[in-house]
Amino acid sequence: MRSAASSSLTLSGIAAANRPGLTSLSPGVARGVAVASIAGAVLALSGCAPTEEGVVLEGADGQKYVVPSDAERPMYSSKEDCIADVTEQIAVLEKQGQDIVDTPEELCEPSSRYPTAGYAGLWLGPLLFAGSRWNSPRVSGWAPVPSAGFAAPGTRLQTDVVSPAPAGATTGERAPSRRASAPRASPASPPPRPAADPSPHPGVGGGCHSGGMSEQGDDGTCGWAMGSDAMRRYHDAEWGRPRRDDGYLFEMLVLEGAQAGLSWSTILGRREGYRAAFKGFDVEAVAGMGDQELEALMNEPTIIRNRLKIFGTRKNAIAFIAVQREFGSFAEYLWGMAGGAPIVNHPRSTAELPVTSELSDRLSKDLKKRGFTFVGSTIMNAYLEAVGVFDDHVVGCPAKTPEA
Repeated sequence: MRSAASSSLTLSGIAAANRPGLTSLSPGVARGVAVASIAGAVLALSGCAPTEEGVVLEGADGQKYVVPSDAERPMYSSKEDCIADVTEQIAVLEKQGQDIVDTPEELCEPSSRYPTAGYAGLWLGPLLFAGSRWNSPRVSGWAPVPSAGFAAPGTRLQTDVVSPAPAGATTGERAPSRRASAPRASPASPPPRPAADPSPHPGVGGGCHSGGMSEQGDDGTCGWAMGSDAMRRYHDAEWGRPRRDDGYLFEMLVLEGAQAGLSWSTILGRREGYRAAFKGFDVEAVAGMGDQELEALMNEPTIIRNRLKIFGTRKNAIAFIAVQREFGSFAEYLWGMAGGAPIVNHPRSTAELPVTSELSDRLSKDLKKRGFTFVGSTIMNAYLEAVGVFDDHVVGCPAKTPEA
């Protein structure tokens, strides 16, 4: 299941308000904070009103997004300054117990990716909302996103700041901004938990498949599986079924990482494209892919053309092999962390399930130490469900473990 709330954050919308240890903010900004999550958006912008409209822009991935009219990005004179600045912001949040899924390298990109923007020779930090600036001597300026066309850093879909543009939308037109419906929070209150759009689970939250989540099927099947025939087949044949073969475990690691910030139905529809692009999910073959071969996949329409995710797949393959050599198999490592047996939960609805867990937190942190990427706790929780470490089928679902 891909459920509704998340404690895994992405720095794409982080501001420096009410966070001990951050550099001081400029006057009038100290109360503004935008906290970003893979699961969706939360704004606590007590110092500024939310923007009701956004602008349709084309991201570096070639897709069109709606970006809030007042979104902006910090500019740096060097990659080193950008990485150092973002690293400091991440460190503060991690000290507070937050699991930041993005790396500084993922959140900093050269302005050359946007040749028409007029900001040559600079490096760009993460997308931020107005009122979210941090005060740093490294920042050389702030680039207005709509006028400059910086729709998304690299090819990452920042679901806390931007949303996919409506079908048929044209670049430059106005459209409702995701920020328009974001909740408000008082300065003294902690921000509410992130909303679920899109959710990291197959069918929870409005961003997961057309029409959002369905009620349970007539036979008790998990509601998210009712969205399409493909989702139903995946639910019935694969999801939540314990798997201990490394080939499948690597395949799911690739697909779950690709899903970050997107819906599972989007990735499921591209599964065969990923299979072809990444050598049938042969981990040794993927680990041996060269830069030129990976770069060529940026022109492959059957996968998500995200450079960070594409190159991250090779990085994960190399780390996956290292785990195999240490433990004998990746399955031995994974199931060892889980205690050796499936963990059967008993949700009466998908809304009851959290998007992270103690096990996903542990797994995420250990995988990061081992060199994996796109393995935040939210993604790992979905992964654990996908490979059957967790049985999160709702009570009464025919696919649920019979012993439950």
